[in-house]
Amino acid sequence: MRHVACIAAFTGSAIAAEPAAIGSIGVTPSEGGLTISADVMGYANAPATVEATLEIVRTDTNGSVRTRQVKTVEVTAGETSRVAQTSVSMAPDGTLDIELIIRHADSVIHRVTHRVVNETTD
Repeated sequence: MRHVACIAAFTGSAIAAEPAAIGSIGVTPSEGGLTISADVMGYANAPATVEATLEIVRTDTNGSVRTRQVKTVEVTAGETSRVAQTSVSMAPDGTLDIELIIRHADSVIHRVTHRVVNETTD
């Protein structure tokens, strides 16, 4: 029997008290794997220009693969923009480490991480 577990961590409040933007990561099943998406929402100090970096590290018995997508967007308070989306396959007993980092004026203002574990049990 196969189980996929997802662990999420929100670390934005420790980085900036009133960030220009906050982010979220979506993980949904798709044919042959998972679809990973990253969104940025304008927050307290918007409008602003922010840089969003989505990094995914897939680890399994074959080794590790790192994927990174970077996008600069203009954010307005309350508006959400999709900044990255990709599909990945997962081997049995594989792990995905997913991180979204948002920067404004050369400083990290928000960080979100997810860990997805594909566990096989009898």
